[in-house]
Amino acid sequence: MGPNSDLLDRDARIQANEENLFGLFESLVGFPRVQVTRNAMALRTFSEVPFPLFNSVLRAQLSEAAVDATVMGLLAPYVDQGVPMTWWTGPSTRPVDLPKVLERNGLVPVASSPCMSLDLRAWVDDTRPIAGFRIERVWNRGLSADWSRAVRVSFGFPDYAIEAYTEAMIHCGFGPDSPFEHWVGYLDGTPVASASLFRCAGVAGVYNVATVPTARGRGIGAAITQAPLREARGEGLRLAVVQASAAGFPTYVKLGFEQDGVISQFVLPGRASA
Repeated sequence: MGPNSDLLDRDARIQANEENLFGLFESLVGFPRVQVTRNAMALRTFSEVPFPLFNSVLRAQLSEAAVDATVMGLLAPYVDQGVPMTWWTGPSTRPVDLPKVLERNGLVPVASSPCMSLDLRAWVDDTRPIAGFRIERVWNRGLSADWSRAVRVSFGFPDYAIEAYTEAMIHCGFGPDSPFEHWVGYLDGTPVASASLFRCAGVAGVYNVATVPTARGRGIGAAITQAPLREARGEGLRLAVVQASAAGFPTYVKLGFEQDGVISQFVLPGRASA
């Protein structure tokens, strides 16, 4: 799908949302700490880092025949290593009853996120000044450390996870030549918010939108979300997509995003997470 494709059909929006998410995980190819494999059955990431982001199964297209055995085979590396992992399901997942299969094989449903989209041509940029707040594009290691601090405090990531996440971010590079770009928001000089743009499947994926608890309720989340939207529209991209958290959903609705479907996460705890 190119940036000028007609992506306003619901099925096309759902497909673009999923493909952008899949592409995010595939972007870890070449990052030394993560193995990325893709075949007709699934896309998988595997790492010794005991954090689900680096240990995931996505894009599952499984035959109904012996599906339990297939699922157990896909889970085997994570079980053997004792790391926690996440299995993502969405509208394209096959078979359609795979969530039930995952649960009876020990995975626990932990989140169902609305997959949402926004027509950037119709989006109204209504960013308003917030006293003491400014946004910086992340373009070097120093700013990436501030971005990481905001993400860690907002999401409660353990130190080892945010360290690996930041390493992966640096590995992808900075600036418009990278598929990823990031922004950090400062309130009175302290990093308090983050957002990222991931370009894939001809659309703008919005990720890592976060505000630290002490800075919430001031419109900072909406303000920093509009930074990647502004960048994407300036590049000629027509559609923005996001997998919304429960906390972020109202903000995305106010910005004009519409829900197209649901992407769910199932977690298999590992020994390292105990």
